[in-house]
Amino acid sequence: MKSRSQLKDRTLDAVLKATVDGVLVIDAKGIIQLANPAAERIFGYAAKELLGKNVSMLMPEPDRSGHDAYIETYLTTGKAKIIGIGRQVEGQRRDGTTFPIELAVGEIDDREKLFVGIIRDISQRQSLERQMARLQRMEALGQLTGGVAHDFNNLLAIIQGNVEFLEDQTELTQTARDALDDCKEAVDLGAQLTGRLLAFARRQPLEPVSVDLSSLVFSMSELFQRSLGEGIAINVNIDRSLWRARVDPGEVETALLNLAINARDAMGGQGTLTIGLSNRTLGLSYAVEHPGVAAGDYVAINVSDTGHGIPEEILDHVFEPFFTTKESGSGTGLGLSMVYGFVKQSGGHVELKSAPGSGTELTLLLPRSTVEGKAVQTDADKQVSETPGGRILLVEDNHSLRDLTAKRLAQLGYEVHEATTGREALILFDREAEFDLLLSDIMMPDGIDGVELAGRFKERWPNAGILLMSGYADALSGRDGAAELDIEVLKKPFTKTTLAKRVATTLSRRSGRPEP
Repeated sequence: MKSRSQLKDRTLDAVLKATVDGVLVIDAKGIIQLANPAAERIFGYAAKELLGKNVSMLMPEPDRSGHDAYIETYLTTGKAKIIGIGRQVEGQRRDGTTFPIELAVGEIDDREKLFVGIIRDISQRQSLERQMARLQRMEALGQLTGGVAHDFNNLLAIIQGNVEFLEDQTELTQTARDALDDCKEAVDLGAQLTGRLLAFARRQPLEPVSVDLSSLVFSMSELFQRSLGEGIAINVNIDRSLWRARVDPGEVETALLNLAINARDAMGGQGTLTIGLSNRTLGLSYAVEHPGVAAGDYVAINVSDTGHGIPEEILDHVFEPFFTTKESGSGTGLGLSMVYGFVKQSGGHVELKSAPGSGTELTLLLPRSTVEGKAVQTDADKQVSETPGGRILLVEDNHSLRDLTAKRLAQLGYEVHEATTGREALILFDREAEFDLLLSDIMMPDGIDGVELAGRFKERWPNAGILLMSGYADALSGRDGAAELDIEVLKKPFTKTTLAKRVATTLSRRSGRPEP
């Protein structure tokens, strides 16, 4: 029968081998007496390389030079610098790289004084914390950006509507018409800007379909060469068994062109751009290490250059809107933010690797397609030959936009009843006998938004049409009951022609008549 002492020794040996934390035992001179397997793994040394050596070999400067003095001070004065639990310091691996560790040091007083250090590598934890902080910052920026873009779209809708109203006037001088054309061009440019902001905020309209990315990249080869110039060599590497991706092909083209132009600028017009396409399967461990990423199959687009690279201190900021390292007036700072937002909205992920003098490598991970994607319906400015007619309940809290939209609808031959808020609309529910269509903003200030109002409208008039307005492409995402109501969204800013088309189409579908 084993003695209690033998059992204790065997138990301690098993614990030291099984624990995931490193354990080092040193004497009063700092010489390592014991190192468990986890310590070997953490620091990259074999046990025989550690035993008999000073523990300072596992520390970067200045702790390496000062460690013996720390021990001497403690032994002579009792003043502890390293004794304690949960102290965070830097460790140094065999290959010279440093990493953060959580260190707890205990003391053994027996025949000789010994110190026991418990070492936990927290580099992965800190990496996750940085990623979570970055993700939270990007989410906050996205919400702020999306809200600004939404309000800006309301202003653009008002300007565009009034320009169209003035254009209908017969007695206008050519100078006045030229001024209106300038206003229309400014509205278009403003709409493009809000579109870029909404791309970063992940609220742009997407039309995801099943796409062969290899064909798409080859079709862009001439555009790449023309945009990048003769000083840039372009290499394309494509996996022969490449999967199809479920993504909006137009947005992929825009993203690739943005990345190519950024690479050209980083290389100063001279260098090599490499585009690679391959299949990637992300496991659960990758998903755990990268918050916001789902495990599964992806198609990877890798874009790398031979440029000057990106300094480490700004790597975490390159995807933020309006952040740019280019000279003033040389860029909007929205290129990479658009790419980031588009990929995230598509259900993908972005990887970035760069260092000064080593170029930049950016990888877009786009979801693999398993079924043919369904295109999202978009506004089409087609001429409407006729309107079904009918009574419309218009709900919009912006009085200028509401007045303008009511005027447009009246010109199209509709009978329009207006409300400023959801609560005012409910009063009209009880006052009026029937409506053929609810045309309402989604975001409203009095606690009843467009979706809730649509639900009550549907209960009252089941066969009537519902068309909601918003500056967001995904304004219905996550809203209770939206899917069951079969709601359509009219994106702001919209032209009179688009308004006429969408209203007429919605009414025709509800009435069973052929769409105009």
